[in-house]
Amino acid sequence: MYKRQSKWSAAQAPGAAAAGHSTVAALAFALATHAAAEGVVLGAAYGNSIRAGRAALVSILAHNVPEGLATATVLRGRGKAPVAAVFVAFAATAPQALTAPLAFLFSASLGTASFAFVGFAAEKMLWIALTELLPDALLACESKFQTEKVAAVASLSALAIAVACSAL
Repeated sequence: MYKRQSKWSAAQAPGAAAAGHSTVAALAFALATHAAAEGVVLGAAYGNSIRAGRAALVSILAHNVPEGLATATVLRGRGKAPVAAVFVAFAATAPQALTAPLAFLFSASLGTASFAFVGFAAEKMLWIALTELLPDALLACESKFQTEKVAAVASLSALAIAVACSAL
């Protein structure tokens, strides 16, 4: 069986404190700040128009499902109980419900500043993907071929994001 060599032990790997509370807290904080920024975007979109608000709501809800699944998967991989993993995944989205009404109230004064919150939310998800999801996926590979597939998918995803951002 192929075993990927790592230059870090499990205790030293960045973002892999084996089921440690600091890693879970950092992940929960990143997800909560991401959700808060999404709430601001959602409130500002509804402040703009009902149609924009509905579009933002559908897109946020559509990505919250795989986001929660990924969060719970990472936490389960770190040894957390299923109930705890699901609780953290749900609790991390609570800031959306807190910041959306506030952003709606102040949507007229937010204006184009709401786009900064979109960038902030994207940055948090990129951080989680690079420091939590990708390392866990690579460490879970049981063969060189699996490792190459994970690296190829990650590389192609990064390329697609770069191309999409350059088109903006």
